[in-house]
Amino acid sequence: MKSERWDLVFLLLSGLWGFVGVTLLAAGSHADLRLGSAGLMLLFHAAVTIGLVQANFMSPTFKLNTLLLLIVGSGIFAADICSRVMRGAPLLPQLAPTGGVLTMLGWLGISLAAGLKLFAKPKA
Repeated sequence: MKSERWDLVFLLLSGLWGFVGVTLLAAGSHADLRLGSAGLMLLFHAAVTIGLVQANFMSPTFKLNTLLLLIVGSGIFAADICSRVMRGAPLLPQLAPTGGVLTMLGWLGISLAAGLKLFAKPKA
């Protein structure tokens, strides 16, 4: 899939993450505060994804992998938290921590790409 098409996929997911994030924040204010935590996780990463789609400091493949880590990681983290609140049980064992680690790797991807660009030798 072309880079532009992936950008649209990630923007679509960002919109959904933002919508669900606000919904969970509202639910968290009336029910269980953990829903608010899941909502914040989605909202933050929706905003980061929108910004990263527009970024031009990393290669298309690196950007794709970083965006996948952020979207998938935050999504499974939030889904597991919601499952714990609504069902009283996680979706799968260790799913929230796995989502958290994937998300952290996505953030490190941003730092790594920026650092590589910052310290790259200028092209002659």
